[in-house]
Amino acid sequence: MDPEETSTSLKTIPHIHVDDSSTEMLTRGEEAVMTYVVDTRDEAEKVTAAVSGQFPIERVSEWMPQAYDEVYEVLTEQHIAPTGPPFARYVMHDGEFEVEAGAPVASPISVSGRVAPGSLPAGPVAVTTHVGPYDGIASAVDALKNWMSGHGVEPAGPHWEVYLTDPMEEADPAKWRTEVVMPWRAKSPV
Repeated sequence: MDPEETSTSLKTIPHIHVDDSSTEMLTRGEEAVMTYVVDTRDEAEKVTAAVSGQFPIERVSEWMPQAYDEVYEVLTEQHIAPTGPPFARYVMHDGEFEVEAGAPVASPISVSGRVAPGSLPAGPVAVTTHVGPYDGIASAVDALKNWMSGHGVEPAGPHWEVYLTDPMEEADPAKWRTEVVMPWRAKSPV
């Protein structure tokens, strides 16, 4: 893609609405393969209450429920309601994940224990929805990176996941829905 096409495509990136019917499962032999539809939108900054930690990936599944319990306990104590479903943001550092797990809120909380105020950034994002167990979310992240590569843009920070399905209410991991959000910007000139 030449530079003129890139600047034109940035102005004309289509906005694709994602609804429940837009995520498809294809079957290849015995294996189900998910295809992802990418949506773009301008995200407003979201104030959050979150717990952060850094550890090997193997510890994520034991750490996350404790982190969310702490966040929701502090929100209850401070009489602050979440304004949306829980999220997690991941960054890889020296073979370990730095994880931030929390919930969006209408106004900043007061620091309490490990729970601190934070935010999710404003700006353009690419979004797709993963349906299924969490261990398959990497393919949704790859789909977003591939979309960016094909549209002349690059990640503008770490992605985050929004957990639309509560595993305590839906026991079947095949039905879990997770929105994967990745901020983007025009590619820097080389």
